[in-house]
Amino acid sequence: MPYDPKHPLPDWYRNSGVRRANKPTDKDGAIWQPDFTDPPYLKFWGELVAAAGERYDGMPDLDTVDIPSIGYWGEGWSPYMPPFPYQKAAIEIWLDSVKRTPLLMNFDEQQALTYGTEHGAGWRVDCLRRGRATSKTSGI
Repeated sequence: MPYDPKHPLPDWYRNSGVRRANKPTDKDGAIWQPDFTDPPYLKFWGELVAAAGERYDGMPDLDTVDIPSIGYWGEGWSPYMPPFPYQKAAIEIWLDSVKRTPLLMNFDEQQALTYGTEHGAGWRVDCLRRGRATSKTSGI
């Protein structure tokens, strides 16, 4: 996952000049929310996912891979959700990087969830899924 309330994005990222979606004085200001429309977010996240995909995709002990990218825990919800084209780009990072291991996703935004499942990802809800995901799985 990119971050959660107890595990923020790394200092090097937060101090690199990238944009923040919220301000320290906001109600949720203690949690540094990235601006998901800021190009460095998808660039750096994409590089990390590509490296992980290169290293782990297709490993026999790896049952499935979750598609986290945007929002708390990467589950596609945040007070600062970007427009769909940015959500789509974040999903495509995974679709491009993990080809052999089945992908699962939990995205609160219906358009993004539909896009991912129509392109081969399975759908999960809070880490529960029904049956074994396969590369042919498209939802539950």
